[in-house]
Amino acid sequence: MHDNRRMVRVGGIAGVVGVLMYIVLAISDPYIGPETKTTQEFLAAWGTPKYVAVNMALHFMFAGVCILWLVAFVGLRRLLAAETPSVLVNIGTLLGVVACAVMVQMMIVQGSIMSKMGQAFLAATSESERQSVVALYKGLRSIDLGWDLAFDTFFFSAWILLGFRMLRNPRFGKVFGGIGIVLFVLAAIFNLRAAPDPPTPDIGPIAALWVLAVYIQMLRSAKSFPDSQAEPTVA
Repeated sequence: MHDNRRMVRVGGIAGVVGVLMYIVLAISDPYIGPETKTTQEFLAAWGTPKYVAVNMALHFMFAGVCILWLVAFVGLRRLLAAETPSVLVNIGTLLGVVACAVMVQMMIVQGSIMSKMGQAFLAATSESERQSVVALYKGLRSIDLGWDLAFDTFFFSAWILLGFRMLRNPRFGKVFGGIGIVLFVLAAIFNLRAAPDPPTPDIGPIAALWVLAVYIQMLRSAKSFPDSQAEPTVA
């Protein structure tokens, strides 16, 4: 026996805070740090001790957002599988957890590459060395495209499966679940068509608002959720 209501509430809070943090960070990120126009200027600026610290702090904050989303997936599983055990919920939750772990890795690796390559650029003693650092940096940053696609694959699949479960859940219903399924199916199609480049149009911001609505609904549902209930299992 355990406290289901508390887990759903914690998951909802973590989800709301995570989405709001993501929105704030995504909007403010372009305005943080010195203005640069070339890769050389970028590396020279962000390789300084001050901006190395700022850069790593930003990436750890983005990683923290993904950890909050991981907690939210666990809370949502508790809510969606409360009445009836569901394979869709279990698989969807697993995919969501993996997606969050992938993004945490991406953020830490990305921040480390940016900082260390900036330091290497400043330490270079000749123009040829600096050009080599720039070329290596651009190549390493291309790996971000693969990381991002890996995250999207797990993340979109998770929400599509959970959306199907929402169709029959009284706390969400057909409209809520249907919108989520459509949004993430479209997002997956756009990503596949544009891969490995970012998609155009990008419906990520719209999908983020739907996810925020899911977490708000979790908090509303937690008020009437049973205090204790056996852990749902699938036979």
